[in-house]
Amino acid sequence: ILLIDLVLLFMYTGTDSSGLREANRKLTEVIKDMTLDEKKEYVQKQYEMIRGLRRIDWYISYGVDPYNRDEYDQLISNYGKQYENGDYVLYTGSLQSEEEYNNTIANVRHIISGNISVVIKDLETRMFEYSDTMQYEQAQEMKEKIDLIRNYQSKSTVLSAKMHNYDVFSIATDNKISFINYIKIVEGAVVQVHTIEMKKVLDETDDDMLLMTIADMREKHHSTATEIIVPFEPSIEIPGAKYIVPKAGDKKQLLNLSERNLKYYIMDRQKKLDLVDPDRHKTRILNQMKEDLRMSVEPHRIECFDNSNLQGTNPVASMSCFIDCKPAKKEYRHFNIKTVVGADDFASMREIITRRYTRVLNENLEMPNLIVIDGGKGQLSAALESLDELGLRGKVAIIGIAKKLEEIYFPGDQYPLYLNKDSETLKIIQQIRDEAHRFGITHHRNRRSKSQLK
Repeated sequence: ILLIDLVLLFMYTGTDSSGLREANRKLTEVIKDMTLDEKKEYVQKQYEMIRGLRRIDWYISYGVDPYNRDEYDQLISNYGKQYENGDYVLYTGSLQSEEEYNNTIANVRHIISGNISVVIKDLETRMFEYSDTMQYEQAQEMKEKIDLIRNYQSKSTVLSAKMHNYDVFSIATDNKISFINYIKIVEGAVVQVHTIEMKKVLDETDDDMLLMTIADMREKHHSTATEIIVPFEPSIEIPGAKYIVPKAGDKKQLLNLSERNLKYYIMDRQKKLDLVDPDRHKTRILNQMKEDLRMSVEPHRIECFDNSNLQGTNPVASMSCFIDCKPAKKEYRHFNIKTVVGADDFASMREIITRRYTRVLNENLEMPNLIVIDGGKGQLSAALESLDELGLRGKVAIIGIAKKLEEIYFPGDQYPLYLNKDSETLKIIQQIRDEAHRFGITHHRNRRSKSQLK
């Protein structure tokens, strides 16, 4: 009853539809844990509030102060005398015929279900009936309601009001949890959006999880759509509906919308978890890097090397260091190239790797879990030669990252690894590479300035 009152209120006052959805959401959240008596008391209070809002609508329409009892009573008295035959009925605080009341409730249900064209057609029919009988004020009221509903429809339409009804599903899997987004489209407008999390119990496939969700969501939301838009075609058909895997066009845009909803939901969920437990965030990223880079241990300490020179002059190199995914700037090092003449990146890389890890071994310093080389196959091979000489090959994981396409090279692999551009592993590698480059450029600039002063 309260929901219907809310819809009526918004329907007649033209309040934005987002307010209605928010009110419905809050109402459901508030009363879900109440007893029956508590629910009745709460609904009664909200109903009294709605009556107050309706009195405000009277103030807007008829110019009376809704909190001035004399003006309020005078208005009731005037309208009661003027229209005592019952031909004119105010929707606010006045009686309605049973037929008109049932018609209004039916229209409310159509709006909630997204069948707005049915409501508009009904109001247009009544508007023309009033006009034919020269009841122009009532006809104007119907026209204003039509305009308000069309305005609401224009704000809710996704692509086109001429589109049919669709159910749209997308899925993403994170470890043992599947996230599935559902969008219900009615006449081109979004009427339901829902994202659910489902834990995998027996290593179910995405096909299994999607099938269970499609059946559940369609039953729960009373969907009669004959077309189901999905990212891939499930193995079992749904009676009375067909699957569509769009490649382009409006339906592909709907699928993209669902996938974006899913992406933002997962990101928001992860941010909340990270705020509650920062160590969980660190552990998750380290574990993800271990899997992506095929390592035997998590990369708690990462060291990255980069060469820097300008036309072969003042060659230098730098090392950045990340500990537990964060820059450890006290561990940064820079190197003046001593044994190489001119611009020879490979020879420079052999020198700095040898110097760095000879010192680590001699002084018993902490060995990194992962070495990152700024460069492709050539630079990586040069670094591996130095590790071979020191007896460290196979004891420390090492990779190279090429700047052009952000390719990840592994020792002995002919083809590079391409990580997703949004991958947290790639972002950490890029960040430590950029830090090494920044640190090296700064040192090279300082050294060049000193040489020019001499």
